[in-house]
Amino acid sequence: MTLIESLRRIPPAVALQILLAHAVLLVASLSGGLPYVAMQGLLALELVLLNLATVPFYPQRGLLTHLFDLVKLCALLAFLLLFVCISYAIAAGGEHADPIAATRDRLQGLHPSAMAWAVGYIVVSLSLSLLQALRSPDPRLAWMNDRLAAGGSTFVAMLLMVFVGFFCARPIAAALEVVGARADPDVLLISLMVGVRFFTALVGATITRAEVEAMARNPYVDGPG
Repeated sequence: MTLIESLRRIPPAVALQILLAHAVLLVASLSGGLPYVAMQGLLALELVLLNLATVPFYPQRGLLTHLFDLVKLCALLAFLLLFVCISYAIAAGGEHADPIAATRDRLQGLHPSAMAWAVGYIVVSLSLSLLQALRSPDPRLAWMNDRLAAGGSTFVAMLLMVFVGFFCARPIAAALEVVGARADPDVLLISLMVGVRFFTALVGATITRAEVEAMARNPYVDGPG
């Protein structure tokens, strides 16, 4: 079965729910005042905290294995964030723009309170989901349905945005400049990120319940969960 055929099998109600959720996400992201680089940094932080919160569900893996997983994740996210900064600079000023200067200039006007509220929301939201999952009859399945599936979609979206940022953002910005409409790089990249996240969420919705239950038992590819 091809990906397109799988996407067509998504129930309309599920597809509509995903669409509305990402529409709300787009509006909230654009109205929140956070620049694209900061938003990606918050998503990276959420994935790190999600990794930590998953530890209690799979104690048999051992703390050293979980710690090694966390180190690998942090290294990969740092690598992705480096390319986030580079792609942001290219979208904002062209291929010869300085990524460090572009990122620093954009983050200078960021209010610490805005970041504090965002980090607080992430921590509280994950904590509530963790407590709810631990109290459910099947904690692993509840955690997979509520958080791990969404975290997987976010991670894949961040990975895809490395390519989208490089190969799509600047051509779109250049095309808009040709018609006299200068694109705000934050608005452009945030919109693309939400669009990519919407696509990965749709792909995630094609996974069958049996596959979700199997992944809940062991979401790790390197050994038993």
